[in-house]
Amino acid sequence: ALPISLIDRKGPDVLLQALSDVRLPCIFVGDGPMRASLERLAERAGIADRVVFTGALERSELRSYYLGAEALVLPSVSEGVPLVAIEALGIGVPVVASNLTGIASVVQHHENGLLIEPGDKVSLARALSIFENDAATRVKLRLGAKRSGHGVATWSDVVNQLCALYARYRPARPEAPAAGEAMAELSAADLQIVDDLTHPSQTRVAASEPGQATCV
Repeated sequence: ALPISLIDRKGPDVLLQALSDVRLPCIFVGDGPMRASLERLAERAGIADRVVFTGALERSELRSYYLGAEALVLPSVSEGVPLVAIEALGIGVPVVASNLTGIASVVQHHENGLLIEPGDKVSLARALSIFENDAATRVKLRLGAKRSGHGVATWSDVVNQLCALYARYRPARPEAPAAGEAMAELSAADLQIVDDLTHPSQTRVAASEPGQATCV
């Protein structure tokens, strides 16, 4: 089963709030400690009839959700370089995500996705409304996602990126460094990249109806 991922820093509650301003259905693929509160929030907001929580799934089950999605939404308030966004683009699915450094390294605004203000439900609702009402932009973003899908999309690619990162910070001394010493030389941003590449997020919301859904 997939790791727990319905957690505060991923912003699933921000997505639910934004959904109140649009008519898109969503499927949250994943599980986590916020699930019960998110289900209650969906009920209170009157959108429970178009929001589904699948719970944890096997990785082999995920491709069908990507293929059925109009977009992937990642409204995180803290993130490195998310593998989930790279996976979506690798299949040609546009990404709506927070404008954070790691995310912006793979998602280009109005090219292969839309960047929003972190934690801002108004900014997110505005982006979602484009997928709901602007067919021309939907087509443009999907084509852009397909063009950018040549990026990291497999675990072998992830391994190659990690090897390049470790080589970049190879200790100058010929002797082997003490445990943890080499990692201490990495910047905070690079440490976050290592964490996200080796422990990818599995929280997703997927669309089931073309032109009428979103995903995170």
